[in-house]
Amino acid sequence: MPRHTRPGPVQDQGEEMIDLDGSDLSDGSGQEEDKEQRDQEQIMAIILPLPPDADIPALCKALSLAQRALTKTDADLHRVKKELFTLTAALPPKKRKGILNKSHSLNESIGQVAKKFAMLYRLWVIDGLFPIVNNTGVDLSSMTCWASPEAKRNAVITKLFTIMPRVLTKEIHAYKAFSSVFTSALNQERSNMLRAIKEASTLVFADKIQ
Repeated sequence: MPRHTRPGPVQDQGEEMIDLDGSDLSDGSGQEEDKEQRDQEQIMAIILPLPPDADIPALCKALSLAQRALTKTDADLHRVKKELFTLTAALPPKKRKGILNKSHSLNESIGQVAKKFAMLYRLWVIDGLFPIVNNTGVDLSSMTCWASPEAKRNAVITKLFTIMPRVLTKEIHAYKAFSSVFTSALNQERSNMLRAIKEASTLVFADKIQ
């Protein structure tokens, strides 16, 4: 009798690998890597200076990219603020006051780390960065630290720990709001940078846009 074998995975052009029984065999790492690459290309397109002889379409495109990035960042910030307000409103008044007073200085310290991280390393938080268990301590000079999504995550964690005060290294595990505070502060700093770039671009290229 012929043996019945389980159908193997098939892959259509441009599609993720899907098993015939309906299970998804893709781990999504490729999509995350592509998204990060697109984000990086967009950031570089915004911050790289245009040549002095750039034409009007190139200037308009650069300003359009900056405007879209600024608008998206502003929308993300409003969403995070709305979520924070909702969570805060759900707490009893006494508990809310105690938590906010206790965490205020801690949030400021985390915000300073996020700003420094944005200026030195990255303008966004990669997918899957949090929760962080410990310092990965990888060699940032090695090319292998960027060879895979997991390697990239470990490299970013190492970068984060290089600028983090020792007093905060314990809070990264204990403080449940660490990731949200860090992400919010990083998004705000990116928004400030993009706004400054937009304002500077308008002044620098004012004579060419008119």
